[in-house]
Amino acid sequence: MFRRSRLKIILLVMGSVLLLFMSLIGVIYASSYAEINEQNKEMLQSYVDSYSLSDKNKKMQQSPEKKHTNDTPRNKDEQPPHNKDGEPPPRQELYKHVDFYSVAYDKDGTVLKIDNSQSNVIDEEAILEIAETIRTSGLEYGRSDSYIYLNVRRESYNLTVFMDNTLTKNNMRTLMKNTFTYSIVCIAVIVILSTFLSFRIVAPLEENYTKQKQFISDAGHELKTPVSVISANAELLEREIGSDNIWLSNIIYENEKMSVLISQLLELSRTERVVQQFEQFNMSRTVMGEILPFESIVFEKNLSLESDVDENIMITGSSKGIAQLTGILLDNAVSHCTPGGRIDLTLKEKKKTVVLTVINDGKPIPSEHIDRIFDRFYRVDSARGDDNHYGLGLSIAKAIVTSHKGKIEVRCYDGKVEFTAQLPLT
Repeated sequence: MFRRSRLKIILLVMGSVLLLFMSLIGVIYASSYAEINEQNKEMLQSYVDSYSLSDKNKKMQQSPEKKHTNDTPRNKDEQPPHNKDGEPPPRQELYKHVDFYSVAYDKDGTVLKIDNSQSNVIDEEAILEIAETIRTSGLEYGRSDSYIYLNVRRESYNLTVFMDNTLTKNNMRTLMKNTFTYSIVCIAVIVILSTFLSFRIVAPLEENYTKQKQFISDAGHELKTPVSVISANAELLEREIGSDNIWLSNIIYENEKMSVLISQLLELSRTERVVQQFEQFNMSRTVMGEILPFESIVFEKNLSLESDVDENIMITGSSKGIAQLTGILLDNAVSHCTPGGRIDLTLKEKKKTVVLTVINDGKPIPSEHIDRIFDRFYRVDSARGDDNHYGLGLSIAKAIVTSHKGKIEVRCYDGKVEFTAQLPLT
């Protein structure tokens, strides 16, 4: 139980940290990508704004950081980019060594001019091929392979400009790689810290729980002797004064109830504290042996009991514990079955597990009580007011299933209550 609590604490902490890290990485990457994308677009636009088709003496245009001097020729309708203070955009300084490529077309698609920024990385034939792909895309701004581009329509010609984005992509990959690397290191450190903290948090609860179980065991053993003495003395008095005395009858009745309660407390304590000796046995035979005594009880209460048990299911565990588990589930079903209702017990082997299911007609357990139905001393008052039950039977059943490394669940549907115990075969 406490191991699961520690695991939940670790998973909760790690889930929160992972969510925070993923959100942080996403924000960093998205903001960086958006900023770089905006810088690239501004640089392409700056190149376009400073582009002059009339400059026929130069095969390639100057770099963008040199485009905005007073000596640069421009068309009368073309204005260099400026910010609100009248200065060129400072982001151009980041692109001093970026090569821009452009192809100017007339309205009929004839190539007027090819520029490669005096770079020999791509020849004119390759530039033209890339530009044709970009131009026919019909998009004003976008990406094509490792290039980002801008298509501009002017009065007398159309211009396709693109630049190599490989360096930016590599920088983004490096950013992501470093971010994930350091994130993994941080997560590993947090796993260690959360594990340490989980032990510190759960330790007091585990200690209190251990003391509580020890108290129940000690109290049960201490109460067992006086209850036995009261029972013996009551029997002697009954012989002396007869069984018609109402006061003596009350003493015997309450003493028997106390004896049952103490026996259940000791059984629960033993199941939770003692490591049981497991052996391989025929579970089918054990379950069938527990069904037989209940047939007469079911008949007396005008109920019906149907069973479907697979033969020769061999399991490694405690035959006594499995018999007790079966008896508890059947007793619970009989106690809370609708008058004239039906109880179904099935035992099936599924893959590497064996499933014991007990279903009875009855009132559904309120949803707010289902999670606590296996707690010790817990009873749903409206449905579990039987004086012969103290809220320990299902706790013992869960302890037995847990000792076999299985799980037990309850669900309600269509006027039926179903308890399912799933146990490993080995």
